[in-house]
Amino acid sequence: ETSPSVVFENIEKCSPNCLRLLLENISGLTVDEDFTVEVIPEINAAVATFIKSIDTEEFVKKCLQHKRIREFKMTARVLELTQSIKAENLPDSLSPDYLTVY
Repeated sequence: ETSPSVVFENIEKCSPNCLRLLLENISGLTVDEDFTVEVIPEINAAVATFIKSIDTEEFVKKCLQHKRIREFKMTARVLELTQSIKAENLPDSLSPDYLTVY
């Protein structure tokens, strides 16, 4: 199974709106309808998550070949699927069953 999310790194030269337009242009899809974009400024990255089913590996290849992506020196890769989640600083009163549900 392939992740529906793609990570873009080194995005400092590309505004969030510019990135959204680029991704719409490359994918032929519409932001908010077909995919979402979460910008993570602390690590100079963004994650595009596709609601509509696409081949994310092929999309990454298209991105890496795109003139603007190369000009901005951004990188793109498929986000690894998560196998586990670590929850920290939970109150002692929290029921393990409650945690399992979430």
